[in-house]
Amino acid sequence: LEHKRQLEAYSLPYRAYCGKEPFSEQTPAVILEKAQKLLDHILTAYRPVVRIGLTGQMHGIVYYDAEGKAVSQLYTWQDGRGNLPYGDTTYAGHLGSHSGYGHVTDFYNRVNGLVPATAVGYCTIHDYLVMRLCNLTQAQIHISNAASFGCFDLETGKSTYDSKMAVVSDYCL
Repeated sequence: LEHKRQLEAYSLPYRAYCGKEPFSEQTPAVILEKAQKLLDHILTAYRPVVRIGLTGQMHGIVYYDAEGKAVSQLYTWQDGRGNLPYGDTTYAGHLGSHSGYGHVTDFYNRVNGLVPATAVGYCTIHDYLVMRLCNLTQAQIHISNAASFGCFDLETGKSTYDSKMAVVSDYCL
């Protein structure tokens, strides 16, 4: 830290894609396994580890259960289900939003009965990784990630989509 430089950067191919167009899905377990391997390497190579930063793709969502485990695929920002017809518009158009945003994906899934019955929430993939790597049962969603779902107003600090699935953590406010 005293030299203010990055020691290493890591990137692994993860081959997690599993969805077919217009959907764009990835398997959270594959991503978690790769993240765990990188974390194990870091914790072995550097002692003591003071803190670790983790970032990821912020518009997509993964549903999780009461134990904090994924119960769906990761629906990425490239997911196109929001562009499918809904009434006289599209799912995204109905919400005045864009396909690939988390709240649009959640809306499509709700309308079409695709939200897993055991889901208690959804979060970004990096919020999911933090939840699993830290043995938490509820995602700690930062307001910037909630805003990236397209359903959180940063100025008012309030949700603009009534899903009850994306709970912004007081811890992160």
